[in-house]
Amino acid sequence: MSSVWKIFADFYYDLMENKSDPRGLKYGWWNDYSLRCQPIDYSNSPKALGMAKMSWWYFISKFTEFIDTFLFVLRKKNNHISTLHVIHHGLMPFSTWFGVKFSPGGHLTFFGLLNAFVHIIMYGYYLLAAFGPKIHPYLWWKKYLTTLQITQFIVILIHASQLLIYNCEYPKIFLWWIAVQMSFLWYSLHDYYYDLMDNRSDRRVKDWPLMDGPLPTIILCIIYALIVKVIGPKLMENRKPFGLRRTMIFYNLFQVIFSTSIFYRGMKYGWWNDYSLRCQPVDYSNNPKAVGMAETAWWYFISKFTEFIDTFFFVLRKKYDHISTLHLIHHGVIPFSTWVGVKFYPGGHSTFFALLNAFMAELWQSITDSYYDIILNKSDPRVNDWPMMSGPFPTIIICISYVYIVKVIGPKLMESHKPFNLRRTMIYYNLFQVIFSTWLFSEALRNGWWNDYSFRCQPVDYSNNPKAVRMAETCWWYYFSKFTEFIDTFLFVLRKKNDHISTLHVIHHGIMPMATWLGVKFTPGGHSTFLGLLNTFVHMIMYGYYLLAACGPKIQPYLWWKKYLTTLQMTQFVLLMLHSFQLFFIECDYPKAFMGSWWQSMMDFYYDIMENKSDPRVKDWPMMSGPFPTIFICIFYAYFVKVIGPKLMEKRKPFILRRAMLYYNLFQVIASAWIFILSLKYGWWNDYSFRCQPVDFSNSYKAIRVAQGCWWYFIFKYSELLDTIFFVLRKKNNQISNLHVYHHAIMPFTAWVGTKFVPGGHSTFFALLNSFVHIIMYGYYYLAALGPKMKPYLWWKKYLTSLQLIQFILVMLHAMDSWWQRVMYSYYDIMENKSDQRVKDWPMMSGPLPTILICISYAYFVKVIGPKLMEKRKPFVLRRFMIYYNLFQVILSAWLFYQGLINGWWNDYSFRCQPVDYSNNPKALGMAKSSWWYYISKFTELTDTIMFVLRKKNNQISNLHVYHHGIMPISTWIGVKFVPGGHSTFFGLLNTFVHIIMYGYYLLAALGPKIQPYLWWKKNFYIQSYTQKNNVSGAKKSFIDEKNK
Repeated sequence: MSSVWKIFADFYYDLMENKSDPRGLKYGWWNDYSLRCQPIDYSNSPKALGMAKMSWWYFISKFTEFIDTFLFVLRKKNNHISTLHVIHHGLMPFSTWFGVKFSPGGHLTFFGLLNAFVHIIMYGYYLLAAFGPKIHPYLWWKKYLTTLQITQFIVILIHASQLLIYNCEYPKIFLWWIAVQMSFLWYSLHDYYYDLMDNRSDRRVKDWPLMDGPLPTIILCIIYALIVKVIGPKLMENRKPFGLRRTMIFYNLFQVIFSTSIFYRGMKYGWWNDYSLRCQPVDYSNNPKAVGMAETAWWYFISKFTEFIDTFFFVLRKKYDHISTLHLIHHGVIPFSTWVGVKFYPGGHSTFFALLNAFMAELWQSITDSYYDIILNKSDPRVNDWPMMSGPFPTIIICISYVYIVKVIGPKLMESHKPFNLRRTMIYYNLFQVIFSTWLFSEALRNGWWNDYSFRCQPVDYSNNPKAVRMAETCWWYYFSKFTEFIDTFLFVLRKKNDHISTLHVIHHGIMPMATWLGVKFTPGGHSTFLGLLNTFVHMIMYGYYLLAACGPKIQPYLWWKKYLTTLQMTQFVLLMLHSFQLFFIECDYPKAFMGSWWQSMMDFYYDIMENKSDPRVKDWPMMSGPFPTIFICIFYAYFVKVIGPKLMEKRKPFILRRAMLYYNLFQVIASAWIFILSLKYGWWNDYSFRCQPVDFSNSYKAIRVAQGCWWYFIFKYSELLDTIFFVLRKKNNQISNLHVYHHAIMPFTAWVGTKFVPGGHSTFFALLNSFVHIIMYGYYYLAALGPKMKPYLWWKKYLTSLQLIQFILVMLHAMDSWWQRVMYSYYDIMENKSDQRVKDWPMMSGPLPTILICISYAYFVKVIGPKLMEKRKPFVLRRFMIYYNLFQVILSAWLFYQGLINGWWNDYSFRCQPVDYSNNPKALGMAKSSWWYYISKFTELTDTIMFVLRKKNNQISNLHVYHHGIMPISTWIGVKFVPGGHSTFFGLLNTFVHIIMYGYYLLAALGPKIQPYLWWKKNFYIQSYTQKNNVSGAKKSFIDEKNK
């Protein structure tokens, strides 16, 4: 026995030392691993080590699962602890140890991947169930857990069995080990299996051929796969391809006849008259039609085996390139799928598939061939291995899941729950979206649109040029951002704001990931990335607004610009339309089909605007359902008066239209007077405010009359088009300027927008003034049309232009008034409520305007006035003045440094975090006063530049120098006004210390050449300023300033 033991010991140590993975120890299945064959990577690469560590943690998790059984024991649920349960949990740690020791990675980690996913669902169910009876109504999906586990076992078995088919560098011994495990697991499900076969299947088909159980079908499918992938190619290796033309003719004729008979029977026994296309339950009775449909389903199942011959012909003709993996999976799995259908549901709704499939097989084959040709040959090969880019199905599934969650599951789960308070979450989410959108915007600019891309035509660069690859990556991240936007809707669901989740909202968010996936897959770069550029910019603003709005009511007064978001979005879509439509008029090497993505977005936005943002009262009024009739008339008008009209009148004499013009101008005077009176009577005479007048969207009599007045004003814009047509007919083309045509063509559309969205309120002041001006103007035209006798009385013609100018000025002032009020309200609110009240009455502290004025004057003097004044003068000699100036700056900086120390930074202030002390404590007041004097010192420093000007040292006055000295007083004013003390005064402390040294150097240097040898320490300015930079943001600019001096 000792010799046997020695042999065993030697084998054991050889196995442990030489055959196991010497590392003993995340990545894999997302990008790198192959589902067909994945050898083990025994290297020390980070990914290989990560997978090994993951395998070890999976092994450890098998011990944590012991607690499951311990809890059964402690709760005396011994009937739950079957022998199989104990064997399974007792065997798994050793099985996984074996895997970690010898194959920590590779093919069979797929088992762990699936098992971990199933455990997420399973333990998630146990977690919810443990919360008690209140949760049980939401656990209706418990019944699917067993199906999920069975699916897991089948998928693992199929995946592992590939090792027998393909030549893969993976130890096949582990396949047999998994087979042993799977047999135990399969045994655990035998009761479920027999219950399924005996009690849940259709008893009518039990004794039909191949219907007793699934194993014959599974075996036939496996044999089929083995023949076409292994046995067949091996047998044909040294043989010539068979000529099977005649056989194939008879085979295909048979398939046509067989499929036709199945199609006929399907129609006869159900789909012609009796079955419903919407919902058709299975009829399990012995009714002749029900039995006939069940028999049809069985024959359809048999036809799936006859289709195997299709692939056998490929093998015998050595057409292996036709046998794709998808072809093999499809033909290998369909018989089992149809067996399940016949066994459990031989009739009803699902037979519609068989009905269609009976005559659409070739069509489907054509579709799949085209699909793979497009995906493999027409797409950008650079993105093929990127996450989610191999095919559209993951994206489609996620989008469908999103729609189902927000429209069905979410509202159902929240039905009996209170809305969640997600204010903090919303703040972080919107902040993330702002940052993410900003980054995407900057990447799109940096990698193309800033310098390199053309706004007219930009083909896709499919090369591996770094910028082209970066743009493709940016496109992928933009695609990814469409998934992060789903959270927007989820937050609505959790807050029970279901009225915000319109069908259009869901369609838009549900379709955008697919649209962007197409863009990334086929055109990751080029012309259409302009959509991403604009969209990310709009999202920066939009999510910025949501972020501020989520901060609470205090911020609301500053969000007056919310109403401009819709305008911003409309501008975005107009720009996109103009940019994209270019491709239809110029030659550009860019696929025009991809213009559809932005078109879909635009249509979504258009319908949202038309349905949700417009005034519902005017919806059914003539010309108000949509803008297209108005746009069409305006375009036709412009085309007529610029092209068609002059062409028609080219060889004709001018028409004499004096009488027509008399009636036309009289009509315009009456119409304008009526609009003017209507505007006064129902609004501007008594009720409306000239400062701010909201729109009354109610159904009150006055509100409706005002809306009707707006509509008539819009209609009369069409009557004004006759004005230009008269010019055309009278051949007065010199009076038809481009501005005239543009004005008359744009006004109907402008008036339509006003009537559709704001029929009343502030903007009707424009119509009031305009109709008044038109009374005077068309009155003049009417009198002028009466003939020469009236000319002497029309001396006031020259004032018409002035009247129109006054109209535009009044309209502009009136329109800006409400906006200016908000600006001033915000300004006074900030000045009164957000600033430090202690400094309010100090010099220069009441408002920023004096400081801004001085800074602008400084910049204008040193860049314009000063050089102009000194142009013909000699430089001033200011040596003595500079000595006194620099001495003053040294003393002032030293005093400020001392004040900063004694009032805070010597003992009291914290270098980590120092809030502002707004009290009247002597030290707090001392620090505030020091801050004010520091602000004043920024004005004294302006003398520095003025001396450069007077000495004609203009080469030392760089733009950065002027910007720095021009902006510092404003920056310090803000500091003194709002935070005169605390953390930011550290900047002043360091800056004054640097100024003591710096102006000390300038003082000594101004004393003359005798001092120069002692100024060797000038070179240390850089180190000093660099130290300041590392402590205070912005000091680099100061240093450049100093270096320039």
